Amino acid sequence: MYRKKIKFVTVDGSDGLGKTTQLTQLKMLLKNGGLNIHDTRLLGGDKTDDFQLALRTVLLHDKFPSDSVELEEQLFAMTDLEGIKIAKKFLEDNEDAFILKDRGICSHLVYALAKGMTLEALIECHKDVIKEEELLNDKYGVLNIVMVPDAVEWPLDRIRKRAETTGEPIVERLENIDNQERVINFLKQIENYDILRNLTIEVIEVSEIDSIQDVQKKVNSVLEKYDIVYPNTLELSEEA
Repeated sequence: MYRKKIKFVTVDGSDGLGKTTQLTQLKMLLKNGGLNIHDTRLLGGDKTDDFQLALRTVLLHDKFPSDSVELEEQLFAMTDLEGIKIAKKFLEDNEDAFILKDRGICSHLVYALAKGMTLEALIECHKDVIKEEELLNDKYGVLNIVMVPDAVEWPLDRIRKRAETTGEPIVERLENIDNQERVINFLKQIENYDILRNLTIEVIEVSEIDSIQDVQKKVNSVLEKYDIVYPNTLELSEEA
């Protein structure tokens, strides 16, 4: 059993695996257990914050240069640092606080590596973010759950079907199967990166035949390992 009490969980990994579904269910269950939940997104911090919304608008704008990987990562680092400040204050101000984050440093590293940025440049870009998360981990306990698919094709099929249903365009990084294969390969090695040695990372493999409940059981097995236990009283939706 992990001795430090975890108060900050990030669900990370490649696209199309149902991370948001797992976070939504986990949020409901933890709130049902009486915890005060603060949930954040990819760009860090509360999405209603003007600073976060402004930088998110820049990053997702169709005029933002898609080949400017280093500039993109610098903006990610800025927003993550702002998000960590918000999360830290929330933890300091609320005794029953718990942070849930959608994506984190692992995603930043693997997607940028897959797009050709060197590990050395990434470390330089995100060193302050990693240091701040190390400090948070020491004080409050931060767990990064990284979901990795057992193959590349079926998550891409899910992403395409979701785009057809919602009408939202597929972002460029998700259209290239070779790029996604690189992302998955990097994710499988994420626990071996020396720069992340002081962070707490658990990798979960997800299969196409896994139901939402199957994935939740895998997530729960990790949470229980870190003494994060709650009554599983809510019915899960079958929608991914």
